[in-house]
Amino acid sequence: MGKINILVVEDEAFIGMNIRRRLEHIGYHVIMVVPSGDEAFQISTEKAPDLVVMDIQLEGNLDGLETAQTLWNRFQIPIVIVTGNIDSTTKTRADQNWCYGFVSKPFFSNELEVAVSKALDRIFTSRYCKKDNQIINQKYYNPVSIWMKNHQDQSVVIGNQNDFLNDSIRFHAIYLFYSLALEDSKGIFKVDSKEYFSRLIYYTWDKFKNKVEYQIQIQIDIKSFNLDESLAIPMGIILYESVSNSIQYAFSPDHSNSTITIKLTTNTNRENICLQIKDNGIGLNNTSSSQVTEEIMENPHSLGLWLIKSMAQTINADSMLNGDEGTCLEIIIPQVPQ
Repeated sequence: MGKINILVVEDEAFIGMNIRRRLEHIGYHVIMVVPSGDEAFQISTEKAPDLVVMDIQLEGNLDGLETAQTLWNRFQIPIVIVTGNIDSTTKTRADQNWCYGFVSKPFFSNELEVAVSKALDRIFTSRYCKKDNQIINQKYYNPVSIWMKNHQDQSVVIGNQNDFLNDSIRFHAIYLFYSLALEDSKGIFKVDSKEYFSRLIYYTWDKFKNKVEYQIQIQIDIKSFNLDESLAIPMGIILYESVSNSIQYAFSPDHSNSTITIKLTTNTNRENICLQIKDNGIGLNNTSSSQVTEEIMENPHSLGLWLIKSMAQTINADSMLNGDEGTCLEIIIPQVPQ
């Protein structure tokens, strides 16, 4: 599917720029921000966006819902609606094939990013999964199944391996890789790390947010690399396991300013890259003992930690866990992609 191109239609300049900034921060390409339905139609004709983020109240003769219907009828472009008033009338008018999500104004937490991520996942499922299903099935379990085959003595923790490998939520990172990957001149499929990991983070939040009773802020600082399958998929699986664990277990209901921060950086000499997932929650067993955290990584006590350790081994990475002032997982990978 490649780089995602998004058109923003919003007649309030400040809100439009805010939407643009938030989407570009996580790796999407915002074609333009326009204030009217007529301009949205013109830009869609010229640029063919993958998705439109559309306010209902617009300048000109057409409101957002009429513009959305026009864009769908003409170009089959999915729409995410942004509005300050999602009433029954609005929902009835928007109950069409083109409506891929709603976001209320003002934006709370990561609602905008989650809505766009869900819409793009739906686009991939409807447009690409059927067409590319054979390719995905051929590669789907790499490198997970390869690791299991070579480490059968350790993979007994899984139980039913077929059920495990068919867990499409746990291994969404693999589906997502093939929806975004582009083939380079050497025939190698690669993704942009910023867009790939951002999409995966918001997918994970959306899957687990209803299991907790508190708001969590997701903060992302991800450097843009080209990652091939051998790096992207193990890192994606590690990210999913760590973020989902933080969402479910890192915080108590009365915890204030609950935050999960994800960073992807290089060191000064660009000799390695570091993936860091950190929360400011209760920590591991309320202890900062390095001995305790080393023992946890050496002998994982949960399937999630076992997967983190396993995937780190596939990319020859060092994994470090710290339970002081929250939980921090660092994966140090001894190579720097382009």
